[in-house]
Amino acid sequence: MHPIKAPSMIALAAALALPGCMSTEDRIAARMLVGLAPVASVPARVETPPVGTGDDAADDPAIWVNRADPGASRILGTDKQAGIYVYDLTGAVVQFLPVGRMNNVDVRQNVMTGAGPRDLAVASNRSTNTVGVFAIDASGQLTDASSYPAGEEPYGICAADGRSQGGDGLIVAVTYKTGAVVLTRIEETGSTGPRRTATISLSSQVEGCVFDEAQNALFIGEEDVGLWRVDFDGTTPGAPVLIDRAGSGSGLVADVEGVGLWAGPDGGGYLVVSSQLANRYMVYERRAPNRLVGAFAIGPGAGGVVDGVTHTDGLEVSSAPLGPGFPQGLMVVQDDRNDAQGLGRPLAQNFKLVDWRDIASVLGR
Repeated sequence: MHPIKAPSMIALAAALALPGCMSTEDRIAARMLVGLAPVASVPARVETPPVGTGDDAADDPAIWVNRADPGASRILGTDKQAGIYVYDLTGAVVQFLPVGRMNNVDVRQNVMTGAGPRDLAVASNRSTNTVGVFAIDASGQLTDASSYPAGEEPYGICAADGRSQGGDGLIVAVTYKTGAVVLTRIEETGSTGPRRTATISLSSQVEGCVFDEAQNALFIGEEDVGLWRVDFDGTTPGAPVLIDRAGSGSGLVADVEGVGLWAGPDGGGYLVVSSQLANRYMVYERRAPNRLVGAFAIGPGAGGVVDGVTHTDGLEVSSAPLGPGFPQGLMVVQDDRNDAQGLGRPLAQNFKLVDWRDIASVLGR
């Protein structure tokens, strides 16, 4: 994530008309926004407190579903300067793990390991250049279980249940600023070491990714290029296929950041992608060829107490019914400027929760 604020369209037009007032990078990014059609907004229903460190800190969320009591499900959110927060669905903090500069996090449940079925979270730790593995108990509490070396500094991360890929444990994809995506199988957390399975090579920095186990697919956001699909059956990845290119006019612009999956029945559903500089979220059909469905922004909600969202980095989506507040699922996003009082001054970053029913409504689905 580049911690810059997305300017208004009026400001962009004025800046473009004045040579020398923008950097080359900002000028290129601004040109991507000119001419983009406005999109409808959905309300942010719930927000978390700001993370404990300032500046560019909150980064990526994940969702753990409490199968016995869906309304007691949990949100994991990284503070990439300090650790991992765990929130309930009201946004309250229920746990904090000061485990280092955790950049991205993902959750997989009922994973078969040497210790039996377990709910697990994985996170990229830039303090130690490792992948941290965390066990999640029946109440949603996290315990630091193990870790393995990630080589150079790990960036993004996503995981798949290994049973969908021909084995037990997890398949973990770690993304790097070099454009590499390294796929590793963890068969038994805490005992059997990880085995590198494959490497996917893209041309530039990548971060957000999500597995679709049911379709043997991995979706990857290459920040300055676009959204990719890679077929992967647990052994050899297929050739990357570009679904949408940043700056093509579709509404997807750099940085292409968080990627999430709302999984519907019979292989249906949607991919949701953060189009960071445009302050919008692109929605694509889950099934190939992943046709663009539409886009939306996130505005204020809860009577103006919860502010809108700008410049989202990480996001996560779940189609699980999560109690009366989110009966069709939930989207959680990072907000780079939490300004709940509308005072126009930047505060620490936090996470916002969006009811999937609101998204479905603006998409006409």
